[in-house]
Parts: sequence; C-alpha cells; structure tokens
Amino acid sequence: MTPGVVDTQCGAKVASRAVWDRLLPHCREVGFAWDAELIAVAQALGIAVVEVPISWCHDERSKVNLGRDGLAMVAATPRIRRSARRARATRPVGQTEVFDDANASRLAGSDRSHWWFRSKAALVATALRRTAPPRDERGWLVDLGAGAGGVTALLGWPPDRVAVLEGNHALATRALRAHGLAALRTSVQQLPLADGTAEVVCLLDVIEHLQDPVAALREAARVLAPDGRLVVTVPAHQWLWSAADEQLGHLRRYNRRTLYADLAAAGLVPRLLTHVFSWLVPPVWLKRKVVSGGSAQLGLDQSSFAIDRTAMALTLAERSVLGRVALPFGTSVLCICQASAPGGWRGGS
Repeated sequence: MTPGVVDTQCGAKVASRAVWDRLLPHCREVGFAWDAELIAVAQALGIAVVEVPISWCHDERSKVNLGRDGLAMVAATPRIRRSARRARATRPVGQTEVFDDANASRLAGSDRSHWWFRSKAALVATALRRTAPPRDERGWLVDLGAGAGGVTALLGWPPDRVAVLEGNHALATRALRAHGLAALRTSVQQLPLADGTAEVVCLLDVIEHLQDPVAALREAARVLAPDGRLVVTVPAHQWLWSAADEQLGHLRRYNRRTLYADLAAAGLVPRLLTHVFSWLVPPVWLKRKVVSGGSAQLGLDQSSFAIDRTAMALTLAERSVLGRVALPFGTSVLCICQASAPGGWRGGS
C-alpha cells in the first residue's frame, strides 16, 4: 500500500504548503491510519516520499494500543486504497512514467554495460567537462527521468552529490540498490526541489516522451543554480522514425533547430548544441528502414565484443571534436544550456 516506505507512523511529516494543498483534500482518515493514508495518497499523486533520519526522544504522553489501534489500521486499509485510487484519477494527463514496466525490465539490466549507454555517458561527461565554469565546485547533479541510474553513475560526478529522480518505481529502486545513488520517485514536471538547488540538471532522452516538453524544461531550469547547466539529449531526425520509437513511447524526434526552439521557449540558451552518434546513422537507417522493415527494435540485442570495441573507438573520436565542431547529423542531439549565456555558446544553431 505504501511501497518503499518502512515507517509510515513517524510523527514528522514535512512538506511545502503547495504539496499539502494537493494532499489534504484526498485524506479522510483520523488517528494512526491518517499517516498511512497520507503516504499512499502522495505516492498515487506522483509526489516523492523520502524517509530522512532525525534525532528524537521518547514522549511518555504518546500512547499506542496495539490491539485496538492495530485492528483500526487493518479496517482502514480498504478505505485508504480507495483514497489512493481517487487521488490517482486526478493526476494531470501526461504526468505519467516515461517507461512502462516492460521497457523498464528490458533497459534496467543494460544501462551500465551496453555500449550505447556507455557511449552516451562518455559524450555527456565530455560535454560537461568542456563547459565547466572556471571554478567548478561540484554542487548537486540531478538526473531527471534517469531510469535505473546506470548512465548517471558513469558521469564521473561525486556519488554523494548525485540525485536520481525517476517516475518508474522499479527503476528508481534499482538506481538506489545497484548504483548507490540517492533516488526519488517523482514526475519530471513537478519537482520536489527548491529553486536554485542543482549545479547540473540532466534530461537525457526524456522530453521526447512528453506532451509538453517546454513545461519540463522550465521546471528543470527552475532548480538550476545561477550558473548551473542543463544537459539535454534527444533522438534525432524525424526521417529515422520507426516502430522502435513507438515501442519506446516517443512522441517526436528532434534536430538542432527544433530543440533550440523548445529551449528558447523555456528561456534557455545553449552553450553547446550538436548532433552525436553520427557514425550510427547508416546502420540505424538500414536496420529500421530496410532490413527490419520498420519493426520494433530497441537495439539492445546489437552487441558483441567487436561491436563494443568499434562503438567505443568511434565514440572516442567523436568526443575529440565535441564542443569544437557542430556535427550536422547523428542519431541524437546533445545540448548543454543555461538560463543565460555568459561568454556565448559553441556548436552552431
């Protein structure tokens, strides 16, 4: 009923007024059942619930009758489930998980070992390094829609300054257990973070899934520190569209011009904007348009020692020009942007 929360009865429940305004209209219980109902409703609304260690002392005035109160909690369980269902029905359209459970299980086991994920992490890490301010104090890196956190873990950021925010419960749990990253289950469109929290925010292959990508970009920009950087990657070229895009839940593919337009609408200015995976365009086009006839292929089956070594060597070559030359084509677009452009930006338009 409240997956991931060990102690629902902790007396300290802390949230902003805006969060309480969303939660309380759905709560009906009194007594100890209210705590469990509150958490169930929060999870149904996609609001992250985090258990934080605190210092406490026993209060003799607090009395719990295990028999009476325990039976009352059991009796309240079906009512709490109904409250959670009613709350879930009020969630805005589009505020859903990027990956369903089927795709999550396909991707979770490969996101740190498959050559494509490792190549993406290497390209993003290189772009971050080449756009770092003179005094990079390594604040928080927040990865939105990070999946199981495999790519996040490969970015080279201090693990104790990394937070993964992911809508799929199984993927968020894996990010915590497999990679040791702080992980929250939440929507990328309503972040439980204060303004100016993060040095770097990542939206890696996320906004192509969203009905309103500009709203997500604005929300990501809100939590950036004054000199913070937003990293965006998206699939490129609409003419590469195939059944694989539909299977992955894509709503669109981008080019540099269309991504620039969404960024501008969100008040963001690129510092680096380029296609990447340029060497993948011919094989992807052949596989999607000729060999497979457009059938759904996620591509994770395309791996061997020779493919892995070749892919990483080609990625290394592409990293050598990243930020210096804007590549005109590639299977993805990579952008580093800010809310302003101190000193201009590299990479063309």
